Amino acid sequence: MRRKPKVQRSHAKAYPTKAIPTEREESMRIMAWARLMVSTGQEPRLRLLRCGFEGLRLSMGVRMQAKRQMVSTGWPDLFLAVPQRYDVRSDTAAVKFHGLFIELKRIKGGTVSAEQAIMIGDLNSLGYRATICRGADAAIKEIKRYLNLEA
Repeated sequence: MRRKPKVQRSHAKAYPTKAIPTEREESMRIMAWARLMVSTGQEPRLRLLRCGFEGLRLSMGVRMQAKRQMVSTGWPDLFLAVPQRYDVRSDTAAVKFHGLFIELKRIKGGTVSAEQAIMIGDLNSLGYRATICRGADAAIKEIKRYLNLEA
C-alpha cells in the first residue's frame, strides 16, 4: 500500500483580498443606482445621466470610426444634463451650472491624464460643474449634492 505524500501546509490562513473595482465596474454601479432612482420615482432627473464608452475595449476598426466621429481623449466619463439653478424652487432662476461632468477614477491607482485635467478646466470655465471622483460612492455623493438631494 502506497502512502500519500505529505503536503506542506501553512498555518497562516489565506484571506482573499478584496479587489479594487475597475472604472467600468464603478460606472456600472452608478448607472444601476441612477436607474433605480428613476424607476422608483425618487429622482426622475437622473434619466438625463449619460455614461461614455471610453472604458470599453474596442476593436481597431471601431476605435478608428470613433476617432473620425470626433470622440476625443480627455472627455469625462459621466454627464448629467440638468442645469443647476441658484434658486432651486424656480425654473426661471439664473443658471449656476449648465450640467455636471464627472471624470471617474478607481478608488486606488487611477491617475488623471493631462488631457483630462485640461478638459475639466475647460468645462468649468464654460459654466459646467466638472469634477474628478474616486469610486462610485464619491460620484453618487457628488450627483446628490449637485441635485440638492442631500440634507
